[in-house]
Amino acid sequence: MNIRELVTRSAISGSIAAVSFLAVRGLIKALTERRRVACQNGQYMLAVRDFGEWHDVREFVQPHDAQVQALYQEIGPDAWQCYRWVCENISYAREMGEFWQYPYETLARGSGDCFTEDTKIVTLNPEGRYEAKPIAELSHHEGYQALSYDFGEQRFCFQPIIDFIPKGYRSVYRVSLRNGTSFKCTLDHRFFADDGEPISLSSINRNQTIYCARRIPALNWNSHITSDELWLSGLYLAEGYPKQHGSTCLCLANDNPTIQTNVIKCLDRLGMSYSPPTRKRHAYITIRKQNRASKAGYVKKRLLEMGSNSMDKHMPDEFLSLNRKQLVTLLEGFIRGDGYYPKRGKIHQPVRFSTKPRGNRPKPRLMHSTSSSNLASQIRLAPLILGRPIYTYYQKHHGGVGKHPIWRLYENNNSRFNKPTLHDLSHVSIKSVEPCGEEPVYDITVANTHNFLLADTSVLAHNCEDTSLLLASLLNNFSTSYVVLGEYLGYGHAWVQLDNQIFETTLSSPIIVNDPANYCAHAYFNEKIAIELWSGALEELFQLRRNELAKLRLIAGT
Repeated sequence: MNIRELVTRSAISGSIAAVSFLAVRGLIKALTERRRVACQNGQYMLAVRDFGEWHDVREFVQPHDAQVQALYQEIGPDAWQCYRWVCENISYAREMGEFWQYPYETLARGSGDCFTEDTKIVTLNPEGRYEAKPIAELSHHEGYQALSYDFGEQRFCFQPIIDFIPKGYRSVYRVSLRNGTSFKCTLDHRFFADDGEPISLSSINRNQTIYCARRIPALNWNSHITSDELWLSGLYLAEGYPKQHGSTCLCLANDNPTIQTNVIKCLDRLGMSYSPPTRKRHAYITIRKQNRASKAGYVKKRLLEMGSNSMDKHMPDEFLSLNRKQLVTLLEGFIRGDGYYPKRGKIHQPVRFSTKPRGNRPKPRLMHSTSSSNLASQIRLAPLILGRPIYTYYQKHHGGVGKHPIWRLYENNNSRFNKPTLHDLSHVSIKSVEPCGEEPVYDITVANTHNFLLADTSVLAHNCEDTSLLLASLLNNFSTSYVVLGEYLGYGHAWVQLDNQIFETTLSSPIIVNDPANYCAHAYFNEKIAIELWSGALEELFQLRRNELAKLRLIAGT
């Protein structure tokens, strides 16, 4: 039975059924039992946009919208050309029912939400190591996976990045958070509110709380780096520098006799030649020239590669992929130089970094300091792997040595940012949202879980798209088409159908579907009617598997 026969039979019986479409976001279905379908005045209302908003399913097909009409006048009454335009000009973000866009929104945005080019995403690079990657550099994303949160399993996982979408210039806004960090994105970007619901930036109020990471997985990268090398590396990041420009000698500055003794012991165990300090104030230990072919030469070379002054310091990316015990050793070395517990007055007591709790006593707030933006970004991630979130303060006028601003990175176990909500998640509130003009922006698509972690803020972000609604809106200016909700080889899916022809909108170019038997419809709808093919069909649909990457590979025949 084709669509027209179904419509005719429904009209004769005088009971055109309204679709009971449950627009569940796959990643939070197991998290909440909140209803998304309600019957009102004989119509089925859907909660498929911002939380608390209900919409008739038929509202999403809009052939008479002004922007759709303008595009239709440009293309003309040609179904294949409409199909081609949608495939080639709109980026499908690979999820059905995540957040439904109206056709005019899809036209305006190209495929949804986006961030500015300097926004860093926490990724697993092709070598299997952590990397905070600027989103603009993910145009070549093959082999990269995004750190993502599975709300069903309540755990972090890595998911493939399956699309990169440059969106051109858009109006962007700076979002400042109460943990001292900020980022820039478009108003339509969505984040996870503390009730588990994605909410767009345009709907967020001041002091709205959103999910952020409290602890991320340790990769336990198999490294042969010794604890002495890691401790020295941490101290060099804080207090190390070349003795002079172009010199082969390094200096480790510190006035504390205990730390000086520890440095000398480490250098002796590593077989490195050095000169002890010659003064009590502004003292430093000089690491002399080493045999390049020796272990000592290799250690010294790596120290030099970490930067030569306070502004360009950075740790090798592989350090973030170490196990938790090794990260503790690295941070202990750093804290010996640039870490302390803030005290009243001017005395700053050096501290020992530990992952062990201090009984029932509240742990004092720990501070890291650096003038390097790159190092500050890395230091935010390292304690996060240990389950110790960081509060950030960018101090432009600090009254200390030098004129460069300093990143103050606070750790405070009593902070609300360290209070667990879901497993490995906490929440942070929004301080302000301010316009920043227009900038080039980008979006990525993450398979399955459809969210990713921002490196500098630890915030979870969301991604979305709906191309079938736009195509049906175009086609219904001169014909009668339907958005079809159903399954493809056991996976939940959506497509457009005109008479008996299937229009597959998930690919970047139009195709003739040669396996129509694999498309099993559960429901049809357009701007006039909605039909569920059997009672409970849509309930069954959204219990199907959710693996967008596997489904798209099947559709593409790869």
